[in-house]
Amino acid sequence: MAYPTQTLDAHDGGSKILRFIAGLFVVTLVVAGSATAVMLSPLSNNARALALHSSVVDRPSLVTLTPGAAASVTVRFRNAGVMSWERGSASQVDLGVKNDSIEFAKAGMAVGWLTDNRIATTAEAIVPPGGVGTFTFSVRAPAALGIYRIPVRLVVDDVTWLEDQDVFVVLASDFGFHSELIDQSRHPTLRAGETSAPITVKLRNTGTRSWVRGTAGEQVNLGLAGDNRTLSALGVGWPSADRVAIQSEARVAPGDAATFTFRVRAPSTPGTYALRLRPVVDGVTWLEEAGVMSLITVTSLAGQPAQTQASSFALSASIAPDTVSAGDLTSITAAFTSNTATTALVGVEIYTPGGATLAYQKWFEGQSFSPGEPRSYPVMWQVPTTAVLGAYTVTLRAFAPGWKTQLSSQDAVATFAVASPLAAAPQTSPGSTVDGGLSTTSVGAQGAAKDKPNNGQTKKNTATPTVAPTPTVAPTPAPLPSFTTAATVAPTSVDPMGSVSVDASFASATAMTVNLISSIYAPGAALATYQQSFNAQSFGAGQQRSYATTWQAPTDAAIGTYRVSLGVYSTDWATEYKWTDSAATFAVAAPTPSPTPAPTATSAPSATPASTPTSAPGTTPPSTPTSSPTPTPASSSTSAPTATPAPTATPAPTLVDAVAHDRGRRHRQRAALHRL
Repeated sequence: MAYPTQTLDAHDGGSKILRFIAGLFVVTLVVAGSATAVMLSPLSNNARALALHSSVVDRPSLVTLTPGAAASVTVRFRNAGVMSWERGSASQVDLGVKNDSIEFAKAGMAVGWLTDNRIATTAEAIVPPGGVGTFTFSVRAPAALGIYRIPVRLVVDDVTWLEDQDVFVVLASDFGFHSELIDQSRHPTLRAGETSAPITVKLRNTGTRSWVRGTAGEQVNLGLAGDNRTLSALGVGWPSADRVAIQSEARVAPGDAATFTFRVRAPSTPGTYALRLRPVVDGVTWLEEAGVMSLITVTSLAGQPAQTQASSFALSASIAPDTVSAGDLTSITAAFTSNTATTALVGVEIYTPGGATLAYQKWFEGQSFSPGEPRSYPVMWQVPTTAVLGAYTVTLRAFAPGWKTQLSSQDAVATFAVASPLAAAPQTSPGSTVDGGLSTTSVGAQGAAKDKPNNGQTKKNTATPTVAPTPTVAPTPAPLPSFTTAATVAPTSVDPMGSVSVDASFASATAMTVNLISSIYAPGAALATYQQSFNAQSFGAGQQRSYATTWQAPTDAAIGTYRVSLGVYSTDWATEYKWTDSAATFAVAAPTPSPTPAPTATSAPSATPASTPTSAPGTTPPSTPTSSPTPTPASSSTSAPTATPAPTATPAPTLVDAVAHDRGRRHRQRAALHRL
């Protein structure tokens, strides 16, 4: 037994060793498996966010489209992280609209986007670290003309946004048709039934497309603004009832001038008739509202004007500056003072040197005046770069509402001068060279001399001295476009339905012609609430030009801080030279409520008079005289009702009464017993 026992003990010891080795192996497997599981398990979102980075490779070019047209855009980013971008996985990287804005999709700009604020994902299935991801997508130009800047940024949804590198997809929605008023004929005065001489309006093509007469969609017509045919009966030889003329020139290239000529016949009723005109490419778009208007004054057959009202105005004007360069902004403040209470339509007209043509006009309708009340009207005129140089005059006029009669007029109430614009700095064309003079190397009249024998000896040719060539002067690189911008606003706070004046200034370091844009953005908005463009504006080197715009806040304007943005673009809108996102700010504030009047204090209720004691029976109390009724005083508040007097309390019985009552009861009891 001992042996087996010893044998069994030895066997048990070996089992323990084997079990220890097996356990160690299992532990090793568990640890290794755990490590492998950790390595193979997905990273947490925080870890993945640390591994995802990008850098922009190609910024998208500015896209210019006609409204409703679409185009493809490509932007590329490099994977600057340590994790691959894998399409269709949790590591898919998308091109998103910054701040998840859906405004651009609502404006109809999204074409085949992933969602309203996710534009596209990588064209490549996998973009490894260091690789380049391509994002190609389409955008559509909105119907509203203007510049649209879509801020884009890479994003891995539910994980993180990648670096914000100020990448924008910039789109210009534009037909390419723009104009600027050069001048127009003076307002004609006609007798009833008389036909006018030719009336001329000159416009400059400030767009990117030529105006082609006879070609549908390219011919520019001068039309009645808004197709208003109210005064179409005045037309003589007009193309149609609401088109007074077509361009005279066969082709008007960008920068050139177009002429529009028409006639009118005066109606039989004396008065003033306002023809509001505006250029239009039929079937495409109306061009800028330049304030073109021809006032047709009709007198009687005897030449008598329409009967005037008994109202007159004192008129004056001031101008700053009194000398302005062509292309710059001048400010005119016109003052009207009426000697009676009246409502009038007042206007400011600017006439070219010599007074032959009208360069600009601005009218203010429905203006109310109190007797002797002066009212001022500021007018900003952007002098065209092609303006005639010389002395300009300002005329002020006032009419009864509806142009019925002229109330007052004064010519040359003020004058100012238009001078030459700043000269453009001379520039050397890229690739040109400067001639350093002719070379002095000569090889004879007919070429090199031949060797000839001389006394049996061969004459050695004398080497012609080589003159070092004049070094070619390296071309001076054309200076890059550089602009500075600034803006001021007044007032800095406005209620809904109030107006804000924006004075934007642009300065160019080089001589060039560009398009400018002034935009207003509502609080937190990605799309502009208001935009005004100025096409084909020419700058001299170092020249600064100012541009004024006015924005009328709508009744539903968002309350908060608005920003003014300024942009500078090439004349074809293909290149953005400068963008200032916040050149100035102003606030739209809620209207201040009217103060609530303090309530009138309520007087204390009158005390209830003591009641008159009742007279003993048989006596007639002296009659109290009835007083006259007191009139009820007017009061803004209702008097408090007279307090109801508390009822008189019934007096409690006294102890003496109780004792007397008890004695009487006992007396009555004894009397009853005695009778028995």
